[in-house]
Amino acid sequence: MGIDNYMTVQEAVKRWEITLYRLNKKLSDNDLMRRAVDDKILKNFKVDTTDKNNWIISKKFMEMWFGPEPINERK
Repeated sequence: MGIDNYMTVQEAVKRWEITLYRLNKKLSDNDLMRRAVDDKILKNFKVDTTDKNNWIISKKFMEMWFGPEPINERK
């Protein structure tokens, strides 16, 4: 998978035309996240000094849970 197949949370929200709330609901499902991390379609990084999670999301993860990426006119 090339670099364009991985994205930040903000990019995923924009590319799939979904709300941040909707994506965060998926990311808050611990069992789902554990499986996705094990399958290497999602990566989490957490700084020791904060409770904030930083996610790197694969296109495969987004397609599994939100369907194909909508066609974007600028592509």
